Amino acid sequence: MKIELSEQVSTFVGRQAPDGRKVLRRGLRQLATEQGDIKQLEERLHGFCRLRVGPYRVIFRYILANGKRVIRCEYVERRKIVYEAYEKTISLMRD
Repeated sequence: MKIELSEQVSTFVGRQAPDGRKVLRRGLRQLATEQGDIKQLEERLHGFCRLRVGPYRVIFRYILANGKRVIRCEYVERRKIVYEAYEKTISLMRD
């Protein structure tokens, strides 16, 4: 399956130390085959999923692009703050 990365995800991955970058890239490659620790999110993040990659969490969703199912990685951050930060981001976009 095709993976699309938001600008935030691309930038975040690129700014990590080599070990963190390697772990994230491996996790994203596995996500393309829907492998890894994936979980549906609930409540205000309904419709999104998360991928656990070590200390990181990637928030993504499935979309249709040109009639094909695509995984769109929207946001990535360390576990401690990822859900609150992304929830704020999408609430600003909805307002």
